[in-house]
Amino acid sequence: MFGHFFCLLHFYILKNYISNKDSFVLKENSVAKKVLIYIILIFSILFAISNEIINLLFILIYLCVILYYKYKKKQIPICAYIFFVISILGMAYILLSPGNSNRYEKEIMTWFPEYKSVSLLNKASFGLTNLLNNLLTRFDISTFLFFSILAFTPILKKNKVKTVLIASIPVIIISLLFLISLFKPSYTNFIFHGANHFGFFENNLKTLLICGIFYLLIVISVLFGVYNIYKSSQRKFSLILLLLLFLILISVSVMGFSPTVWASADRWFIIPNFLLAIINFLMLSKLLVVRKVKNYR
Repeated sequence: MFGHFFCLLHFYILKNYISNKDSFVLKENSVAKKVLIYIILIFSILFAISNEIINLLFILIYLCVILYYKYKKKQIPICAYIFFVISILGMAYILLSPGNSNRYEKEIMTWFPEYKSVSLLNKASFGLTNLLNNLLTRFDISTFLFFSILAFTPILKKNKVKTVLIASIPVIIISLLFLISLFKPSYTNFIFHGANHFGFFENNLKTLLICGIFYLLIVISVLFGVYNIYKSSQRKFSLILLLLLFLILISVSVMGFSPTVWASADRWFIIPNFLLAIINFLMLSKLLVVRKVKNYR
């Protein structure tokens, strides 16, 4: 949690002390306070990027900021360049450190001796399939809330029944799996093991087809739900959701390339769970505002 704390501290300060998105200028007039804020921002990012996954997220976030300003043809803030370069240097330090490469070989033999025999395709798909399997089978409030809000969005817009049903597919699948697992767990056990130890494509044909269909339906439904938000005159908000979903995907994409993936257990999902909580908060807040406006009218 050390890296997560400093990650939150960095972006909290950035959000609360920047006057507006166009200038990236600090609100404080005092030179001493400005220097102090910049020192905290720099040290918080240095501590946060000691974790390679958070480091990768920082690189992507500041790359998106730079590309956004380029796209809008605005002057790119100097501090965005500084934080981006710090993140790149932090990743280079992790990758080039000789101790890490030596530890890498040792960890393979300790935790995952078959690691080198796993195909590149399985390594590349490992993070996404584990994430989707986790969303399908963990049956928690956060996941159900996320899919329920996406399903509820078309109802607000009074869309056709077909549109509502498509957006509701994840809720229906998860509810059915939960009920079946309560009464006939043997029927769903193979789905719980869809995220194979050696990669998704090492599963038997039955698991491959059924889990593959479920995963595809989940992805399509989520993208469809975000598209509905985009269509409801919430373009900027839908892009923010897409960015957060992309960050979730990136945070687990390195799972297949880590020989300690099984030793880490559920710690891999700390960042995705945190980002999912942010998405739920944003969507629920937006939903309540929309309902309030509609009732007011």
